[in-house]
Amino acid sequence: MVARAPRHEERPPDSPRTLVVWTVLVVTLAVMIVGALFVVRHVLLLVYVCALLAIGLSPLVRWIEVREMRVFGRQRVPRSVVIFVLYAIVLALIAGVAALVLPPLVAQTRDLAARAPELVERAQQFLGSYGFERVRFDQISQALPTPSDALGAVVGTVAGLLGGAFGVVSVLILTFYFLLEADGLVEGWLHLFARERRQQARAIAQHVTEKVSAWLIGQVMLGAAVGASAGIAFMLLGVPYFYVLAILAAIGECIPYVGPFVAGLTATAIAATVSWHLALATAVYYLLQQLIEVNVLVPKLMGHQVGLSAATIIIAVLIGGALLGVVGVVLAVPTAAIVQATLQELASTTE
Repeated sequence: MVARAPRHEERPPDSPRTLVVWTVLVVTLAVMIVGALFVVRHVLLLVYVCALLAIGLSPLVRWIEVREMRVFGRQRVPRSVVIFVLYAIVLALIAGVAALVLPPLVAQTRDLAARAPELVERAQQFLGSYGFERVRFDQISQALPTPSDALGAVVGTVAGLLGGAFGVVSVLILTFYFLLEADGLVEGWLHLFARERRQQARAIAQHVTEKVSAWLIGQVMLGAAVGASAGIAFMLLGVPYFYVLAILAAIGECIPYVGPFVAGLTATAIAATVSWHLALATAVYYLLQQLIEVNVLVPKLMGHQVGLSAATIIIAVLIGGALLGVVGVVLAVPTAAIVQATLQELASTTE
């Protein structure tokens, strides 16, 4: 009688050793994924910015497509042509504004550089009147960087400018392809859900598009209105470098709460170099402008369309600033709008 070889007992699938092995594998995979995401975080942020721009501009692209179909009949104009037309209009507006602003901006910058010694002397006299010691020029020269440090700073600045230009081109190109392939991207995203969930996912996508588009268009209109009104007011008041201050006011509107405060403080400080009367008038103007903006412009252009409360915006800005700095502050409002729109659609379907 042939003896049978002893059979090895099979381990149950839920044995402690198996659980430990699977836990180690899952944790290792999670760490690798998080590490990879951290390495490419700048690329992911660039993609997210392009996605926001594409979502915000998609209703405008569809509106242009509908109008062109009415003009040209049943023949549909290719979406690429529509996007090119939209890009051409935006770039033409930017070029027109730059042609109007750059010459006086350069002149005012040169004037500021020429008046720098006078402004320093005024600051010295102001500090001396309060008992502070005057700063000697040899102390200033010691504080200046060495030639090698200055060369390194110049090289870093040039590299930053080149990187910024490359980023702008990348945003334009990637946003173009997102707009061009918007329908396919949406359908691909919907196919990630089960068939019974696709209608809900489509409603969420539509709601998010409306929110982001309202934020983008409202932000552009708000920045243009505030910048133009500030430039005209500073020119009439006689505040120096009003072109620079107007651009600063328009850009400051992209940063909720902090941006307008910094722009107003800068304008008041520059006006103080002329007289305290002008500084007071500038501060009063900024206060009135903020009151009109908060009570009239923001509710009309942003509040009803985006639908975010002041508390929600402040919390989103604080979280965005802690995570990504200034970029996080700028992206906080549309991100909060996306989260709110998603939660509202999910809550409406469960009721």
